[in-house]
Amino acid sequence: MGKSLYSEAEIDINRLFTTDYQVDHILPQSYIKDDSLENKALVKASENQRKLDDLLLPNDVIANNIQRWQQLKKAGMMGPKKFANLTRTQVTEQQQKGFINRQLVQTSQMVKNVANILDSIYPDTRIIETRAGLGMGFRDAFSHLDKTTYHYEHPEFVKNRNVNDFHHAQDAYISTIVGTYQLKKYPRDNMRLAFDAYSKFFEDLKKEARKKDGKVPVYSRNGFIIGSMFNGKTQVNKQNGEIIWDQKIKDNISKTFKFKQYNITKQTHIYDGALYNELIRKHDPKAKLIPLKKGIDPTIYGGYTSDKPSYSTLVNLDGKKKLVNIPVRIAHEIDAGRINKLNWIYDNTKHKKDIEILIDKVPIGQIVESSARGYVSLPSATELINAKQLILSYEETALLSILKKSSTDNYKFIIDNYSPNYLSTIYKNIISKMKLYYPLYSNEAKRFTENENYLLNIDSSEQFNVLIEILNLLHADSSNARLEFGNIKNKEYGRKHREFEFSNSDFIYQSPTGLYESRIHID
Repeated sequence: MGKSLYSEAEIDINRLFTTDYQVDHILPQSYIKDDSLENKALVKASENQRKLDDLLLPNDVIANNIQRWQQLKKAGMMGPKKFANLTRTQVTEQQQKGFINRQLVQTSQMVKNVANILDSIYPDTRIIETRAGLGMGFRDAFSHLDKTTYHYEHPEFVKNRNVNDFHHAQDAYISTIVGTYQLKKYPRDNMRLAFDAYSKFFEDLKKEARKKDGKVPVYSRNGFIIGSMFNGKTQVNKQNGEIIWDQKIKDNISKTFKFKQYNITKQTHIYDGALYNELIRKHDPKAKLIPLKKGIDPTIYGGYTSDKPSYSTLVNLDGKKKLVNIPVRIAHEIDAGRINKLNWIYDNTKHKKDIEILIDKVPIGQIVESSARGYVSLPSATELINAKQLILSYEETALLSILKKSSTDNYKFIIDNYSPNYLSTIYKNIISKMKLYYPLYSNEAKRFTENENYLLNIDSSEQFNVLIEILNLLHADSSNARLEFGNIKNKEYGRKHREFEFSNSDFIYQSPTGLYESRIHID
């Protein structure tokens, strides 16, 4: 390893794309999960192994390089933390306790405050705060990517924020698993017991490293807490003999992750902020401007271009069920009793017959379901966005995650490990789901179907970009997509803007957990 550590200035960039070099952690992740640049160095792959019992750099490596490291540090090309890690010759018991504490103790003040609130509400319950990095480490350890085939052992654990919002529920579930394990295996209120468990984990790790010519086992790369969960051993609580981690528990977690029933809810609200959109326009005879102040003539002084809606009201307007935006300034007047809502709607809406109010207040974000448009939410009376969560197979989701993190030069090799034209297969699967579950995008699904053959004639990086944009389109939020391939020209797809008719629709009201809901059906 004496020749394995280089400064950025000495690296031949072209060789970084070969397998000659690897990025290695100076202070092993088995001590502490530290992925910062200050704890990383470029090393020769053939020499990337630890040979000492403490898993630090050998003394001869330090002796051969320390003068150059000192020069780099003096020149500002190396930070003091990296220098300290490179020249570390031992890890004392006190330092190990510090490593334990850094992984067990939550540092986020916001999380601590929430934990304190919950602790006061539920005094008989033990509140455990887990660090976010432990959840990421758990996913990495459980999914286990084979870097020769680019297949995951458990692809259901791969997070992909582009596909849907299920990862929020999954992360919460992982927190309960890791938190419970952490409480039983490494109790914070008994640091002696936690240190003993840490020391035992580290002794076992060093024994395995000796058997493998100094190479540190893979399970240690996510720190000692996650590492002790995935070292292949059954974990037992010594105080009461309870099995706190074994293969059966792992199998049950994997089974739970494969469930596709997720209750996704988003908060609705009545807006009570700014009265107008901020843009002020000079007088325009074609534009209906709002006075800057009461009594200020917009034909002279100009005015605001539009109101901010507070909520909508569903009305029967000439036999059609439509939404009418109620501006914030008008909502205030209605609440104060100075304006009659129905009279205001009469005065501000084109109509031929009497108007009937069907639903008095439709909040921003209201969920509506119908056969004509599917499952949507309402940002306003004249806008719809998709609210249906997309579900892809675990392998499809995992491959898209791998490609997002990979160089485009490697796309073909990675995809071929699944099957040739696999991205085209994903494209077809998504279109079939659009036709079944996304009537809001029926026209888009038709256009995508017409362009299936064009997709085959572009390279894999372009195919991937098309898929990412379609995922943006189908994501259950206000994201838009920009697509250009085949006869699809560069254009924005996503949110729908116009007046909508809501006959034969269900207005859905959900509890915060999504376990309960009620519906108002509009004929």
